[in-house]
Amino acid sequence: MFAPDSTPQWKPSRRTGAFAGCATWHGEVVDIAADLVVDASGRAGVVRDAVPALAAAAPPVEGADLCSAQQLVLDVDDSDGARAFLAEHGARPGDIVSWMAPDGGFSIQSIHVAANLDEASLLTGSIADGRHRSGSELMADLRRRHPWLGAQRFGGGGTIPLRRTPARFAAPGVALVGDAACHVMAAHGSGIGFGLIAGRVLADALAHHDDPGSAEATWRYQRSFLREFGPTIGSFDVFRRMSVGLGTAGIEQLMASGLFDEEMAASGLEQRLVDPPISHLVGKVAQLARHRAITRRLAPALVRGTAARAIYRVYPRRPNEAALRRWARAERVLLGA
Repeated sequence: MFAPDSTPQWKPSRRTGAFAGCATWHGEVVDIAADLVVDASGRAGVVRDAVPALAAAAPPVEGADLCSAQQLVLDVDDSDGARAFLAEHGARPGDIVSWMAPDGGFSIQSIHVAANLDEASLLTGSIADGRHRSGSELMADLRRRHPWLGAQRFGGGGTIPLRRTPARFAAPGVALVGDAACHVMAAHGSGIGFGLIAGRVLADALAHHDDPGSAEATWRYQRSFLREFGPTIGSFDVFRRMSVGLGTAGIEQLMASGLFDEEMAASGLEQRLVDPPISHLVGKVAQLARHRAITRRLAPALVRGTAARAIYRVYPRRPNEAALRRWARAERVLLGA
């Protein structure tokens, strides 16, 4: 490992076709070569964008597909004030108090007061389309409304890609991991979990091949990941887009209706799909009938979410460009933009 003076420039080798890079280090040009280059550079995608097939599969993520988020850990300056805050919301030390959709359908403000009342963890997020307050602005609002919160211990913020993982995020000699491949839980913008999972899937896939950069090895990686985790990522991407469309008022109606229950919330937080019992589904049908305005948006999302479970199970098994193009077209039709 070394920290170059400049961002490496990547291109395929004319002789081998493998990807190689060059950068300056202490003023000298250094060549970088490997059987497999793993791009974990985040949204920048410094290697991804140098590979035509990968760049075409992952166009720039913009507007409603971006989340502006901030998370800070703060001192609790006034423990009595913290207790009063928790009591006001029927919570106890160690609980999390959240405000859903404070600025648009996909937005949140939350405060987690530590059990010992010594510190509090704050999280804010919203769609980074310029029409909503940013994560940092929502954070400033949260701190202003709760003067018992003190100085920052640590934390930060950034912009997270919310769009579902593209149909292709590996090519001979190159594999994308994390935000570079949109390995993100779209329901709440968490990329850490799926990014770590993708790294594990990549390692397991490469263990079956002598050449880690071969077409077979890199294809095995994206196939294994999408077949197992694509249904979850795709389904929650559908519901993320629905929540953006609902807006603040629509989310308030959804929460009040009882359609969004504890089981649904837990599935999103745990990054997994659930199969509720038939009795549970029957109750939901009755609730849908009583809330037609929400149903008009929720029903299509339910259909697309179900389709996600099916389409990812049939991701092409072996390297086949024509089959991948057909699969990608079907995925776009079933799941939407």
